[in-house]
Amino acid sequence: MMRTLMLTLGLVLFGLATVQPAAATCPADPQAAVSQACPCGQSSKHGQFMKCVSTQLRGLKAQGCAPKDLRKLAKCANSSVCGKANEVVCCTKSNRKKLTTAEKCVSKGGHVATGANSLCEAKCGA
Repeated sequence: MMRTLMLTLGLVLFGLATVQPAAATCPADPQAAVSQACPCGQSSKHGQFMKCVSTQLRGLKAQGCAPKDLRKLAKCANSSVCGKANEVVCCTKSNRKKLTTAEKCVSKGGHVATGANSLCEAKCGA
């Protein structure tokens, strides 16, 4: 037993064997992980925000997160106001969600969805 341990340790130390790291696992809340790494208010351009999100999603994919969930996160990030100056999520008269300016939203009979950074987060209608 001791001899096997010493042999293994020697092989690792001299680079003749590698120790495999523990397999990474998908975080319990991938959306929170992306939001923490790519805060909406820190990007001055939408493209910068999406680049950050894309990088995080690749990492989450490598950690074993479900591709379906990652596509949903990408879609929500793409439909966000992050990096889009003066844009808000608008709930139209017909309870549809769209990105526009607050002035256009209200002038057309809609209302700004407070607290929503993307179309996915907005709650419009009853």
